[in-house]
Amino acid sequence: RVQRAAAAGRVTRARRELIAARPVGSLQSIRPDARRVRARREEARAAKEVEGVSEAFRSAGTRAMGGGAGRGEKGDGPGSPRPPTLRNPSHVKYKAYASGDGPGSGSRTQTLTRKTATQHLKDLRDPPDNLEQPRQRPEIVEFLNMCDYTHQVVSKVDVDEPLFQPFPPSIEYHRYEPFRTYEALLWFRNNDYVPRRIKIEDPKNRHFIVRRMRGAKGERLVEEKGGPGGKPGDGVGKIAPGMEVAFKVVFAPSDKGDYAVDLVVATEREKFIVPVRCVGNKPALDFPDFVRLDPTPVKQWGHVVKTVRNVGAKTARFRLFAPEPFTVSPAEGILDVGECAQVRLGFRPEACGIYEGELEVELGDGLAPISVGLKGEGCEILAGLAQGEVEMLPTFIHKSSQRTFRVVNHSDVPVKFEVKKLADSFLEEEARTRVVSQFGETLTRSLGGSHDDLRRAMIAGRRTRGDGEEGSELSSED
Repeated sequence: RVQRAAAAGRVTRARRELIAARPVGSLQSIRPDARRVRARREEARAAKEVEGVSEAFRSAGTRAMGGGAGRGEKGDGPGSPRPPTLRNPSHVKYKAYASGDGPGSGSRTQTLTRKTATQHLKDLRDPPDNLEQPRQRPEIVEFLNMCDYTHQVVSKVDVDEPLFQPFPPSIEYHRYEPFRTYEALLWFRNNDYVPRRIKIEDPKNRHFIVRRMRGAKGERLVEEKGGPGGKPGDGVGKIAPGMEVAFKVVFAPSDKGDYAVDLVVATEREKFIVPVRCVGNKPALDFPDFVRLDPTPVKQWGHVVKTVRNVGAKTARFRLFAPEPFTVSPAEGILDVGECAQVRLGFRPEACGIYEGELEVELGDGLAPISVGLKGEGCEILAGLAQGEVEMLPTFIHKSSQRTFRVVNHSDVPVKFEVKKLADSFLEEEARTRVVSQFGETLTRSLGGSHDDLRRAMIAGRRTRGDGEEGSELSSED
């Protein structure tokens, strides 16, 4: 409106200047100029309205191409701005694949991240949903010749990605009972711009059955008779670009154990895998998330005992690992459901300070290791000499004198001590190395020859005695 008023003001000023410059008899010639100005003004207003409508249609088309059937609310007119459209939940159904190393980047091995005992129990009671995690590319196990199945050999989908994107990326079953049937729907969307075919091969496992589902939009899905079979495309029609197809995965367990199968999905270009994992009864030990040990004197042992119970639904065969200066006992064991055991944690610091570590608990059965935080502190005790100096009395030459001193322990733990000539272990190691080298040189000079000759002679003597019947040990003379 401001721009329009300014333009109108400029036109008005121009008309006034033109009227003032012309004589009175020529006022009739001004009317064509006014008509032209009015016509240009109407054209500019119409162009703006057309541009606004085009922008609205363009934004609506962009939202439609993003997936889903979300529609924005209508405005008051063709030129009115549209309110922001809320994203349909179907937009997050098929997320973009995550970049970097992953199952689809060449390796199917996944490192099991450590969990705390509380997180482990929480995951067993309420299994986590993997839909919020970054989507990894499915593993492609085989490439096919597209000319054998279609004449549309050009595709916009990258070679390292399948033509169809699965949802969910993997199927998991939890808390199931034997001799009952459980079902799950597996969807696939055609990411290409031309119709494509898809099928799932027979899993060849008596506990799993895969069936194709059909149904109109808004209606209940019905199992297709006969199911998929044969080559890609036999009994399965083409899927339009951006459209979905559903398969039903039926699971019939015979016990509460673990089951696993990889569904091989065949398209016109490749074969890729959708994993199916069935997690049955699992063991669980109620370790605390963190254990703090009492301050312990340096080079003394401190212990704490924890009672652990198997709160899972399966016998636990566990193994325990503790880093230095921490220890754990027992290192392994077996606990039935509901049984308890005592675990003893030890701590022996080598110097004053704070020590931290993690106790690793392995339960097997494909479970991630459990980590228990450990923290201890090494401290000094009230033990030492009663006096800092010992002054010897004047003594005659070739005579000896004696003085006594006391070692006092004011702590509540026994202390072992010994009197040494040197102040610390570093000086002791230097002195020990110097004495050993001097002894070697003295021995070499007394026997004659160099040190290398002496070593070769000792090795030859060992070999000679090893060939005999009396053993390979050297005598004192050797």
